Amino acid sequence: MKYVVAIAALTALAGCSDPKPTVPDVEQRNNEAAANVAATVETPAAVVNAAAPANGKDVAVGEIPAELRGRWGMGPEDCEPGRDDAKGLMTVERATLDFYESRAKLGTIHSADARTLDADFNYSGEGETWTLRVMLALDSDGALTQFELGDGASPEPLHYQRCPA
Repeated sequence: MKYVVAIAALTALAGCSDPKPTVPDVEQRNNEAAANVAATVETPAAVVNAAAPANGKDVAVGEIPAELRGRWGMGPEDCEPGRDDAKGLMTVERATLDFYESRAKLGTIHSADARTLDADFNYSGEGETWTLRVMLALDSDGALTQFELGDGASPEPLHYQRCPA
């Protein structure tokens, strides 16, 4: 008899629940993802704190910090010279991020120091343009993590290793 009552109670509860799972909105997903980056990457609070102004003492105003510049690969094959199919290669320059099929120009910098950047980037590629907020953080092992926010953003952080010179 106990089992019949328990089954009846569970059935009643199941009937009251919404049969369609809810999908978190983009803003909620981005906020949760930003919190995950802060927890998984060794970054100063300034990377996550969008209200913090750029720190002109550590970086040149209006530029990507020098420590973050260079060629970065998601895998060793991305760093091989002369490869025309290096889809995981990101080249970071003074004011641009260059990828396999797109280029991003630096826009508004929300915060920056020698090892981190939180900024808006204006992308173009394959005949389209879009804007994403990007956070770049160099960890103590020399790896670079890229995190994107906004429509069309990668849902997970992207991890890069510096390519040999």
